[in-house]
Amino acid sequence: TVYGGVAKGCVVTLVDRKSKLLTAAISVNREKENIRNAFLRAFSLMEFDIPVETITLDNGSEFADFLNIEADLNTTIYFADPHSPWQRGLNENTNDILRFFFPKGTDFSLVSEEELLRVVHLINTRPRKCLDYLSPIDFIPDVVPGAGQVDDVAVIDNYVAGYWSATTGEFSEHTHRIATNGYVAVDSAKTYTITSGAKSH
Repeated sequence: TVYGGVAKGCVVTLVDRKSKLLTAAISVNREKENIRNAFLRAFSLMEFDIPVETITLDNGSEFADFLNIEADLNTTIYFADPHSPWQRGLNENTNDILRFFFPKGTDFSLVSEEELLRVVHLINTRPRKCLDYLSPIDFIPDVVPGAGQVDDVAVIDNYVAGYWSATTGEFSEHTHRIATNGYVAVDSAKTYTITSGAKSH
């Protein structure tokens, strides 16, 4: 969970351990009912439909309704030991990345769902060394059984993002469509080869 300022809401975050795919949803406060709803919303916003086998949480009081969350998601929830954030290191590190966009004290009541999803997608399209320099979105289709990309959604906007490949020396510009349940890459607009500080295509 990424907390905002006092009485300014929070973001429930979940990260797939194998693919590092992040999903998240805003909660207006830390009340257990709203956190439960945020869990359901977060999974409905995932860019891929991944089976939820288990979830590991910290010992925050906001997760008091975990039995109902287990039933909602048909999964099993475990808890890390108290004061042991390293037992959930992937989630803690991913929250730190999210903090780059939403610093401490952020008023999440003023952050739209679309804005949050844009940030989540940028994180999910970031190449990772641990994934052999693939992004979570690129990594999932071949290695996570049963994962299917969710793309039958309404498009509400478009944007262009750039990606640098240290392996090929190429810079690609990708057009993305912003959808109501997440973001899906549509096509590659241009690919450049970087040579001596110059850009050619």
